[in-house]
Amino acid sequence: MYRADAARTGVVTGVTGPNPAGGFYWKFPTADQIVASPVTFGQWVFVPSTDNRLYAIDMTDGSELWSYDAGEALRATAAVAELRSAGVGGQGGTRPVVAFGDTGGTVYLRDVFTQGGGPFWSVPTSGSIVGSPLIVGSRVIVASSRPDSGQVISLLPLTQEVEWTYPPIGEEPIGPIQGAPAFHEGMIYVTTTGIGGILYGIDAETGVPRCQSQPLGDLAFPPVIVDGVVYVTTSERFVYPFVAGSCTSKPANRQFQYDFPGGVTAAPVIVGDVMVVPNGSNLVAVDLTSTDRGASLWIFPSGAVIQSSPVVAGDTVYFGNNSGTVFAVALNTDDPAGELRWSWRTGSAVVSSVAVIDGVVFVTSTNGIVYAIGEATEADTTGGTVPDTTQPGTTGPDTTVPDTTDTTEPDMTTTTQVPVVTTLIPPPGVGGAQ
Repeated sequence: MYRADAARTGVVTGVTGPNPAGGFYWKFPTADQIVASPVTFGQWVFVPSTDNRLYAIDMTDGSELWSYDAGEALRATAAVAELRSAGVGGQGGTRPVVAFGDTGGTVYLRDVFTQGGGPFWSVPTSGSIVGSPLIVGSRVIVASSRPDSGQVISLLPLTQEVEWTYPPIGEEPIGPIQGAPAFHEGMIYVTTTGIGGILYGIDAETGVPRCQSQPLGDLAFPPVIVDGVVYVTTSERFVYPFVAGSCTSKPANRQFQYDFPGGVTAAPVIVGDVMVVPNGSNLVAVDLTSTDRGASLWIFPSGAVIQSSPVVAGDTVYFGNNSGTVFAVALNTDDPAGELRWSWRTGSAVVSSVAVIDGVVFVTSTNGIVYAIGEATEADTTGGTVPDTTQPGTTGPDTTVPDTTDTTEPDMTTTTQVPVVTTLIPPPGVGGAQ
C-alpha cells in the first residue's frame, strides 16, 4: 500500500533494502511520465503511468503480467490489498484487488491475478483522483477533487455499492484534496489544500464527521499517523501534531508545531521520536521531543528539490529528488550533515516514493521508466546506453514537467542477481507458490 500502510507511516517493517546499490536488475519503460509511486503485492509491482495505463510487472524479471488502459492519465498511486468479507454465517473470504483512479475521476477495481480482461467495477466521480485509494477491510476509500472542492467516497467493491460520501451530495463541499486519505482505529483522516486547509476525521463505517481542525494552511500531503498521533503538513512550512480521534488536541511531549523555513515539499516519515522532513533540497531530521524549535538532528543536502516522500526500512531512509537521484541515508547518525549510504541516478526526476523489499528498491521516474535497483556482485557488468523511453507509435515522454536539472546519464551497471522476494510470497497456487 502507498506509504507502507493505511496510516501512511512510510515505515516498511521486516525488510532490508540493498546496501550498497550497485545497479539495476531490470528497467521497465512506459510511454509517458510516471509521477505515482510503485507498490508491491506478492511478486508483482504495480505502476500507474500518465500514458493512461496501469502496469502489473513481475518483480523477478521485469516482465509485464498485464496492463490496463484507462483512457485518462493515471497520476495517483494504486492500492493493492485483499478485500475481506464477513460472508454468510461468519464464513468470510478474501479477494486480492487493485484499486486505481484516473484524472478524469473514474475509480477502477480489478482482480490482481487475472491476466485478461479489465476491471470488474468502475465508479465515476465528479472530480479527479490524485491521491492513492485506501483499502480497509471490505471498503475502498477514495478522495475525488476538483479545483475548488473535494469529496471522500466509501466504496464496497464486493457488492458494488457506494456506501457513503462526505460531504453528502447536496451539502456544502469541503476544499480541494491533494493528499491520500489515511486510516486509524475506525477513522478516516483527510486534508484539504489552499490557504485555509483543514484536517477532517470521518467515521469509516458511516461517513459521519467526527472532528475537524481550524484552518491550518495548504495541507497538500497525506496525514501521517504514528503512535496515536496524526501529523499534518503544510507546504508553507509547518508540521502539526494532533491526538488521533481529535483534530484539535495536542499530544503530550510534542511541540505545538514544527517549523521548516522555506517550505515542506513532501510528506514526512516518523520513527519513534525522530521525524524526517523534505525541506526544499534538504532532508531534515528533528527530535520530536526537543523544546528547541530550531534544532535539528541532521540536515542532508540532496542538491535538488525533494518531492519524493521518504520511506524508512530498517535504519535507512530512502528518497529521490528532482535531479533524478535516489538516496539511501542513515536514519540515526551523529553527523550533522547526515550520512549517505549510497546514491543512484535515474534519467529524470523522481517525484514519487520508492518501494523497498529485501535487497531491492523499486523506483519510478518522470522519464517513464520503472527501475529495480539492487546490490552488485563480482559477476556484474558495466556499460549500456541511456534508456530508450520511446514506445512504438509515440513521441516519448515529456520531460519538461517537473523541472529536472540533471542531464547526466543514469547509472547503467546491471546486476546479475535476481531480486529477493522471499518476504513477498504470492498466494498459494499463484505464480508457482507452494
